[in-house]
Amino acid sequence: MATDDYLLDEVERSQRNHTRRRRRGRAARRRIYLFIGIALLGLIVLSTPTFVSQSPLGRSMVKRTAASYGLDVEVDSMSVGWITPLSFQGIQVIGTQSGSQVLIDEVDTTLTVRELISANASNFGDVVLRGIDVTCSMQDGRCSLEDDLQQLLAPSDQPSDPVEGSVEIHDASVVVTDVQTGQAWQLAQSNATVALTPIEIRTTFAGVLNEPAGGGGAIQGSLSYSLTNANSGNALAEAAAWDLNLDSESLPLSVVTLLCRRFPSETAGMPTDLSGDATGAIRATGQANGNIQATLSTLQIRNLNATEPRQLGDERAARVWKNKLATFDGDLVLAGNRVIGRDLTAQADFATATLNGAFSRSITLAGESNNPMRWLEALDGSAQAEIDLALLDAALPGLLPLRDETQIIKGRATAQINSQSAVHGRRSRLTIQSDALHARARGRAIVLQPITINTTVLDEQGNVRAESFQLTSSFASAVGEGDFQAGRADFQIDFGRLSAILQPIVDMSDTSLGGSAKGNFQWNASNQNVWRLSGDADASNLLVTLPSGQSLKRQSLRGTLEAVGRWGGNSLEELTRAKASFSSSGLNLDAELSGSVQNPSGTIPLPIKLTANGRMETLAETLGPWLPAELHDVQGGFDIRSQGEFSTVAVLLSDTTAQFTDPRVAYADRWFSQKDVKVDFSGELNWPSGDFYSRSLTVAGDAVSLAMKGQATTKNVDLEVAWRAKLDRIQGSVRKRVANWRREKPVVAKSRSKDNESVFRHVGYQANTAREVAQSDDWLVTGDCEGNFSVKSNGDVLSIDSNSTGKNVSVIQPPDASAQSYTVGPMPRQSNQGRSPGRLHSRVVWSEPNVSVSGPIRLNRQNGKINADGVRIVGDWFATTLTGHAIWNESVGDVVLKGPAGFKMDEISKRLTTLTGTAIAVEGVHETPLEIHAARDNVGNVAFTVQGNLGWDLGEIAGVQFGGATVPVQLTETTVEISPATVPVGQGQVNLAGEVFYRPGPVYLRARPGTVATNLRLTPDMTRRWLKYLAPLAADAAQVDGTMSVELDEAIVIIDTPNLSRVKGRINIEQARMTSGPLTSQIIGGLEQLKSLAQMSVPGEARDPSTLITLPAQTVDFALENGVVSHQRLFFDIDRAKMMSSGQVSLDSRVDLVAQVELDENWLGSDLKGLAGNSVSLPITGTLSRPTLDHGGISDVLTQLGTQAAANVAQKTVNDLLQGQLDKGMQGINKSFKNLEGGFKSIKSFDKLFNR
Repeated sequence: MATDDYLLDEVERSQRNHTRRRRRGRAARRRIYLFIGIALLGLIVLSTPTFVSQSPLGRSMVKRTAASYGLDVEVDSMSVGWITPLSFQGIQVIGTQSGSQVLIDEVDTTLTVRELISANASNFGDVVLRGIDVTCSMQDGRCSLEDDLQQLLAPSDQPSDPVEGSVEIHDASVVVTDVQTGQAWQLAQSNATVALTPIEIRTTFAGVLNEPAGGGGAIQGSLSYSLTNANSGNALAEAAAWDLNLDSESLPLSVVTLLCRRFPSETAGMPTDLSGDATGAIRATGQANGNIQATLSTLQIRNLNATEPRQLGDERAARVWKNKLATFDGDLVLAGNRVIGRDLTAQADFATATLNGAFSRSITLAGESNNPMRWLEALDGSAQAEIDLALLDAALPGLLPLRDETQIIKGRATAQINSQSAVHGRRSRLTIQSDALHARARGRAIVLQPITINTTVLDEQGNVRAESFQLTSSFASAVGEGDFQAGRADFQIDFGRLSAILQPIVDMSDTSLGGSAKGNFQWNASNQNVWRLSGDADASNLLVTLPSGQSLKRQSLRGTLEAVGRWGGNSLEELTRAKASFSSSGLNLDAELSGSVQNPSGTIPLPIKLTANGRMETLAETLGPWLPAELHDVQGGFDIRSQGEFSTVAVLLSDTTAQFTDPRVAYADRWFSQKDVKVDFSGELNWPSGDFYSRSLTVAGDAVSLAMKGQATTKNVDLEVAWRAKLDRIQGSVRKRVANWRREKPVVAKSRSKDNESVFRHVGYQANTAREVAQSDDWLVTGDCEGNFSVKSNGDVLSIDSNSTGKNVSVIQPPDASAQSYTVGPMPRQSNQGRSPGRLHSRVVWSEPNVSVSGPIRLNRQNGKINADGVRIVGDWFATTLTGHAIWNESVGDVVLKGPAGFKMDEISKRLTTLTGTAIAVEGVHETPLEIHAARDNVGNVAFTVQGNLGWDLGEIAGVQFGGATVPVQLTETTVEISPATVPVGQGQVNLAGEVFYRPGPVYLRARPGTVATNLRLTPDMTRRWLKYLAPLAADAAQVDGTMSVELDEAIVIIDTPNLSRVKGRINIEQARMTSGPLTSQIIGGLEQLKSLAQMSVPGEARDPSTLITLPAQTVDFALENGVVSHQRLFFDIDRAKMMSSGQVSLDSRVDLVAQVELDENWLGSDLKGLAGNSVSLPITGTLSRPTLDHGGISDVLTQLGTQAAANVAQKTVNDLLQGQLDKGMQGINKSFKNLEGGFKSIKSFDKLFNR
C-alpha cells in the first residue's frame, strides 16, 4: 500500500511540475508579445507626426483649417516631430473674399509636437519668416488684406492668456495697388522683428518704399507698446504708454494718397494728389494720462506738390500748392487742453513761426474761460509768426480769396505774443501788424494801407483787465481800456470803404459790405460804489451779405444800453437797473431789468421784461443768418410782450402775450398764412430743459384755436388740450408754393455798371396777391372739427385719451385735377394753354356729414412706438374699432392697424351716386375685418394700404339688378384696387376686377380686359340707360327680351368727364327680341316705302308700334372714344327683312347711323326680280329720341327701280318687234324650201331617164 501511495504521489508531482512549466512558458510568450506591441506602438507614436507631415494628409489638414477662416492655402512641404520643430516651405495664401495673395518661401518655428499639444498654447515661441511677397489692393475705406483676414483676426469671446513669443521677418516685399487709379506702391527689402510679452510689445522695422513714379526712400524705426491688466483676469487692458522712433531718408509723400484711400472720412480735406519726400527723425512718447511728447529733429519736407481736392461737378482747374523746403525742429507737448512748445520752429518758403511756451488748444469766441482775452492772458511764454503774402499766394494759389486777375507784388504780416510776469500778476501783449500791401489788378497798381492791432491784458490774481486795445486802419478804428470796474470802448467802422478797398483784389462775388457803424461805451464806479454803464451804437445804410446767401440790410439801426449797480471789492455785487433798446425801421425791441440781481454773471438768471413790435419781414432779415435755410419768406406784423429770466445757460419764460397780424410764412415748399393769430401764455417754459408748466395757454386764430393747461417735464406729463379747427381755412392757409404763389429767397443780385464794376442791389420778396382769390390748385378738405385730449405719463409711456368730431367734412377736387383740364389723367395733353379757366370748377367728390374719432393710445418716448388700444372711428356709413401700433421717427416709419368694421351699403351707394352721376342703389349692412398698413421709405415717400371687403345683399346699377356678393378691396395712396369677384345677375353674372385711380386726379376707373358679363338678361331699363349707345335699335323699346355677354379689350372711364373715357370691346348677343322704338320705327317706315316702291303700289298705313324686331346670335364690335360710341355690323330682322346697322352714337344721344337692307324678291314684281339681294343704304341722323331718316337713299332706290322698269319695257318692245319679223322670215323660208323640194323631184325624174 505504501508503494502504491508513493507512486501515486510521484505521478501527481510530475503533473504539477508539467503544469507549472506550461504556465511559465505561456507567461514568457505573453511578455514577449507585450514587449513587441509596446515597441510597435512606440514606433507608431514616434513616427506618426513625421508621417503625417510628410504625407498629403498634413497638407490637407492645413488647407481645411485655413478654409474655415476664408483662406485658400497651398503648402509645398512641411515637417514636424517630437524633436523636429514645425516648419513650412512654399506657402501660398489666397483670400477667397478679396483675392489678396501672400507667398512665403519658408517658415521656421521652435514648436515641436510636444509643445503644440501642451497646455501652454499662448506661447508660440520663436517664428522666422523668409521670402515674403504680399500683393493686395486698396479702395474706398477698405484694404483687401483686411477683408481676407477678417475671420482670422476676429477677437474671441472666450478669455485667454497673454500671447508670448517673437517673430522675425526677413526679405519681405509688399505691393499695394490703388484700385481707382491703378497705381501701385511697393515696400521692398524689408525686415522686421516683433517681440510679445505679457506686459509689452516691441517691434523694429526697416525697408525701402518705392512709389509709382519710380522714386524711393528708406524708413526705419522702432515701436514699444506697454500693456496692463484690466482686472484680475488676463484680458489685455488699453495702452498705458508707447514710444515711437522713426527715421526716414527721402521717404515719398505720395504714400499719403494711399492712406487717404484707406481712411476717406478721416482725410476728407487732404489733397487728392501729393508728391515730395521727407527726411528727418521723429521721437514720440505717449503717457498713461494721454499726454504726448514729440521731438522733431530737423524734419525736412522737400519739393512738396499738393493738388487741392475738388467737389463733384466743380469744373474749375485743380489748384496745385508747392513748397520747395519746409523744416520743423524742436519739442512739442500735448498735455490735456494745452499745447506746449520748446524751441519749436517751423519754416517754409513763405513763412516762419516759433513757439516757446504753452497755450490753450480750445480757442472760441464764447465762454468764460475760452474767450480771446482769457486764452491770450493764459499764454505762458512767447510765440511769433511772419508771413510773406506774395510768396504765400505764389506757393498756395487760391488760399487767399483773390480775384483771378490780381497779383500780390509785396506784402508782409507779422503776429507776436509775449506773456511775462508782472508785479501782481501776468501781463500779455499781442501785436498784429501788416505792412503796406502792394498788388496789381487789371494792370492797375493798388496799395492797401497797413493795419495794426495792439492789445495788453493784465491778470491780477484772477482779475483780468484790458490795459489797452487799439485798432488802426484806413477803414476802421477802435480803442479801449480798463477793467470791469471802469473803462471805455469806442469804435468806428466804414464797411463801404472796406468793401471799396478789398473789392479790386479780393473776390467778393458772394459777399457784399456797405454802410457804416460807430459806437461808444463807458463805465465806472463812483466813490459811493455806484457803478454805471451807458453807451450807444448806430449803423446807417448797413448791407451785409454772406456767401451762404443770407443778407442783412437795414437803412438805420440804433441801440442804447444803460445799467446801474453797486460795486463792491473787485466785482459787481448788485445790478439794480438795466435797460437796452434796439430800433430800426419796422422793428423795435426793448428789454428792461424787472428786479435787482445779486452778484450778476453770465450764469445768473436776470429777470427781464421784453417788448417787441414791428414787421416780421424786418425781424427775419435782421435774424437771417441764424434762421433755418428752409425759411424763405416771412411777412406780417407782430406785437410781443414777455417776461422771464434769461442767462447764458438757461431761459425761463413766464408770461407772454403775442399778436400776429396777417402773418405769412414760406417754409420749404409750402407757405402758411392766417388773418390774425393771438397767443396768450401764463405759466413757465424752461429752455434748454424743455420743462413746461401752463396755467393757461390759448391760441386763437381764424383757422385753429386751442386751449391747454397742465405740465410737461422730463419726468411727468399731465396735459389737457381742447381744440377747434376749420379745415378749409387750414388748407387755405397752408398751401404748396407753386409758380403762382412764388416766394423767392432774398438774394443779392449782381449786375455790371458802366465801368464794368460789380454793382449789388437787394432783391426783396414779391407777392402775387391777384392770384390769392382764385380757386385752389390743391385738393382741399373742408369742414369743422373740434375735440379734446389728455396726455399723461407713466414712466417712458404717454397715455393719450382723445375724442374728436367732424361736421360736414368734404373732399374737394381742384380744377386742374379734373379731366376737363386735359392736362392730367390717363389721356392728358401737354398743356391747357388757351382754355378759359372760368370753364373749370372745383367739385366735391366725397362728403361726410358726421365723423368722430375716440379712444386711447400709448406713446413710448424712448422708441417712438405708438400702441392703439381700441381707437373707434365712426361715420354715417361706417364704424370701426382699430388696434395696432405705429412707429414714426427719423429712421423708421411703420403703421399697422387692424380691427372689425361695419359698412352701411345704402349710405355708400348714395355717395357713389353723387360721385359718379349714375344711380346706384345697394342694400345691406356688411361687416369685414379691416387692415391698415403704412410705411415710409428712405427718401421720405409714404405709402399705405387699407385692405377689407365690401359686400351687399342686393342692388341695382344703371338698370342692372344684381344679387348679394362680397368684393375684396384694397386702398392705397393713389388707387382703389378691386380684386376679381363674381356678382350674380339673374341667371347670369358680372365679373368685377379693376382699379380706381383717385390721386393726383382725376378719378377714373380702369377695368381689366376679359369677359365682364355673361348671360345678362336684357330689360327696358337697361336699354334706356346705357345699352342704347351700344345697340341703338334698342333705344326706348317698350319691350325687350334676350340675353347677351360683354367682353372688354380696354376700359378707362373718367368719372367726372365721361366724354374723355375710352372703352373697346364686343357684345355677344345670344338672342334678343324687342318692340320698335323711335329709331326702329324710322327704319320700319323706310322699309315700308321700299316695299311699296318695289311693288309699284301706294305705301300702306304705319305698322303697329309693337312690331317685333329680332336680333340673331352675333358678335358686335363697339368702341367709346371722345364721347362717341361706334359699332359695326349689327344684324337684325324686321318681319322677313334682314337688315344691318353701323355708325356712331354720341353720349348726348346724337346719332349718325347707316341701316342697310336687302331687297326681297317677294317685294318685287315680275319685272324687278333681278334686283333681289341688292343692299339699300338708309342714313339716319338726329337723336335717339327723335331720329331722322335721310330719304336720299329711298330716292336712289326709286331711281334704280324706275331705270330697271324702263329697261324692261324697252326690252319687251324690241323682243316683240324682232319676233314679228322673225315670223315673216320663217314663212318665206318655208316657201323656198317647198320650191326646192319640187326641183329635187325633177332631177330625180331626169335620172330615171338615163337609167341612173
